[in-house]
Amino acid sequence: MKKISLLSLLLLIVFSAFSEELILSGLQANAKIKGAKLIRYTDESPLPNYIGFDNGQNLTLSQFDKWFHGSFQLSNDYSFQLLNNLNDQIGYTHYRFQQLYKGVPIQGSMWLLHVKNNTIVSMNGTLYNKLNLSNSPTNTEAASLAIALAKINAQTYKWENAAEEQNLKIRENNPQATYYPKGKLVIVKQHGIYHLCYAFNIYAIKPLSRTTEYVDASTGQIVMSENEIKTIGVTGTAQTKYSGVQNIQTDSTAVNNFRLQENTRGSGIYTFDCGTTTTYSNTDFTDTDNNWNNINANQDEVATDAHWGAEKTYDFFNTTYGRNSIDNAGFALYSYVRYDVGLVNAFWDGQEMSYGDGD
Repeated sequence: MKKISLLSLLLLIVFSAFSEELILSGLQANAKIKGAKLIRYTDESPLPNYIGFDNGQNLTLSQFDKWFHGSFQLSNDYSFQLLNNLNDQIGYTHYRFQQLYKGVPIQGSMWLLHVKNNTIVSMNGTLYNKLNLSNSPTNTEAASLAIALAKINAQTYKWENAAEEQNLKIRENNPQATYYPKGKLVIVKQHGIYHLCYAFNIYAIKPLSRTTEYVDASTGQIVMSENEIKTIGVTGTAQTKYSGVQNIQTDSTAVNNFRLQENTRGSGIYTFDCGTTTTYSNTDFTDTDNNWNNINANQDEVATDAHWGAEKTYDFFNTTYGRNSIDNAGFALYSYVRYDVGLVNAFWDGQEMSYGDGD
């Protein structure tokens, strides 16, 4: 059984280890895409996730949209929205786009163009071309919000406090500002299935929570929930299986209750227990004293290897390249330990790491 911490580092660095990958270079790449010297495909999408061009090719930023649609037969249902751009110290400008389908943002899509002297040198990211969704919800925004609020089930919400509402209006210099959740339509890919969802940012006072809830706009299913409150982690001690005793950051939920989550790095690092199933149920590993010596027949101690390895992965990108997680936008690092029965492997599926128990 390979070292989990090493796997976590290596798999996240290359984004697609243990998944099917096809790399075309030289004449093969140029035959596939004129002017390309390297193309990489993974099983995350039929579209390439990296294209590098030979020197002297004249594809410019203004030509990108038309070129991409023509090269990959994308219909006009697909478009790109520029999110930001960044100039580096060696003369490159990096443009970050999100993909839209029928005008609706695709959550998790991202495409970066690396431009020098007004010429695109390379491009990479994750884009999709096999969607078949309506952009018209069948459930109303109000009905979807009611489903999300039923899930939160708080006693008091931020928008119910007049003083908080007034402070928000003053802070944003906007008399219309409110904490009351407004639904935003997004497309969410969860375990290979695309959902048209309403996204609601819900801020509760009692008990305190702030999450973005993604409610399927047709079925009413809550597809995903993101925690928006970032707390200061506490330092625990981990008796890892393969890397000795290490310090890790954890989350204290109550007196004598800690879990393998932390929000000090990017959008967080989360380590969950699949319990030898193939269900991603977000079941926490917990500890009573934050001294993680959970050595047992189930080998639960490997959870701290995965957690520590993900922390070191974030630190590597941050320290070596100045990046905020693997996408430089705070990408949350999820690890699922004890996936399936007797799986002698680990894999990265574009969203999370999964680790089998081995044989």
